[in-house]
Amino acid sequence: MQALVDAFMDHLALERGLSHNSIQAYRNDLDQFLLFLQEQKIERPGSLTHSLILDHLIALREADRSTRTVSRHLVSIRIFLRFLQHERYIDLDPSETLESPRLWSLLPDTLSPDEVQRLLSIKNGKKTHLQRNRTLLELLYATGLRVSEIAALKVGDLQLEESTLRARGKGNKERIVPIAHTTVEIIENYLLQDRARYCKDELEAHVFLSQQGRPLTRQRIWQIIKEQARSVGITKKISPHTLRHSFATHLLENGASLRVIQEMLGHADISTTQIYTHVDQKRLQQTHKQFHPRS
Repeated sequence: MQALVDAFMDHLALERGLSHNSIQAYRNDLDQFLLFLQEQKIERPGSLTHSLILDHLIALREADRSTRTVSRHLVSIRIFLRFLQHERYIDLDPSETLESPRLWSLLPDTLSPDEVQRLLSIKNGKKTHLQRNRTLLELLYATGLRVSEIAALKVGDLQLEESTLRARGKGNKERIVPIAHTTVEIIENYLLQDRARYCKDELEAHVFLSQQGRPLTRQRIWQIIKEQARSVGITKKISPHTLRHSFATHLLENGASLRVIQEMLGHADISTTQIYTHVDQKRLQQTHKQFHPRS
């Protein structure tokens, strides 16, 4: 993929005559897109999909990038994909159906409380790491942590006696996130049972480990979530972002203030948190349209 980006840069310079600064701006945007694709193990342009591009845009918005910045990234990706299509590296441009990103249109589907319950219904059995996976999903929904934050979470970050944990977000900023008592019990049982087989008690060790005792990668966490969703019949497109957005949306629907949600999510700017008001408004509009006799 890097070679194709390099060819695109040559195209911008030689055939379109863009300035050095413009070309560098395109390269910066596409380098971030390539990094995201590498994390998803996408190596060929033919594997690019609408959903992958949308996931990348969501990740940018979650990193507190402005709507204008996210829109610029989409433009860069679109022009790159049109180049690939023109050069016959791809047959169809997967970005064609993506509209310019408004704040709330970048959100993935949220799960209903019933769907969350189904997702968390991992039963005890012989399958390896059932307890770890249940704890991972429970903690993602209970705290709204980013996938990068939960992958980096260490035992020393857990303050279970106080029902809190310490999360390190963007720019290594720390915040304290509350944990429900039921979730605390699930974490304690996991630490004493499944996790203890691979790592004894080092406070600096990561909470979620592979069978080899190594920290789970972000890619593996995505895979666990998708496998569990598929196993319980959830057909919505789902990712760690889905649990984070469900966490925030359900808080808002039950009366939590935006400021509280902003603090728990670790958003630097409350405008990022305000996307959930748009989600809630959209849900209300859909309900009105479905049930009101004048709709």
